[in-house]
Amino acid sequence: MKGDIIQTINHYKGNVGVSAVMEKDFVKMFKLMSTKVIQDLKAGGINGATDTLFWFIDQIQEMEPNQDPIVLVDPQTIANALGANERTIRRHLKLLMEYGYIEQIKKRYHVYRVNPTMLFKGTLSKYFEGNSKSTKMGDEKSE
Repeated sequence: MKGDIIQTINHYKGNVGVSAVMEKDFVKMFKLMSTKVIQDLKAGGINGATDTLFWFIDQIQEMEPNQDPIVLVDPQTIANALGANERTIRRHLKLLMEYGYIEQIKKRYHVYRVNPTMLFKGTLSKYFEGNSKSTKMGDEKSE
């Protein structure tokens, strides 16, 4: 039935799956990202920037499935949302770009793309279909 949650369980692998009906409501995070976040936190690299990173993840959650993870936002808006100061957020954005979590694709307009190799919203089939046609992160930078 439409709207029902259908779970599948693979007892051999320990996987639990959710039907495609609900798949659009989740942001997928590849193991690469969770592993990288943990390593970067242990190394002390992105400690303060994790709130900002998760703010971006929340923005992806609000997007349509399979939409390019591009966010147009000025640092002050993020600062207001997180109760931080704009200078701190600018430092966090710089760190997140340095560590490869986001990229700034239009500097003058504060346009950022969340690294689609780490997380996305949508279906895996659409993700792989779209990524076989698209460019790698960093190929579309413009000033």
